[in-house]
Amino acid sequence: MNKIKINNITVSVDFVENTEFDYILGSFYQKTDRIVVLKSLNSDQKKMVLIHELTHAFVWCYGLYNSKITEESMCDFVACYSELIINYANKILAKEKNNEKN
Repeated sequence: MNKIKINNITVSVDFVENTEFDYILGSFYQKTDRIVVLKSLNSDQKKMVLIHELTHAFVWCYGLYNSKITEESMCDFVACYSELIINYANKILAKEKNNEKN
């Protein structure tokens, strides 16, 4: 399990064998501040799904989930957080890959 801090909220990230439904590749659970991603995905899929779910987590942790998103606010969000989201994803995936080897 990985843990990261987003706006002083600890979010856990787990790679799991199964998700709640067959068609779900990953999820962010707001009630438990937890991200899950299917282990069985290939590396490109895993990265894309993890970045997607991390983005949900950032939106939630910064209280943006009820805001009306305009093009300008979306651009501001990307400018502020995209590098951090991708850095988190890369670190988590590297740790997961290392865990798979051991």
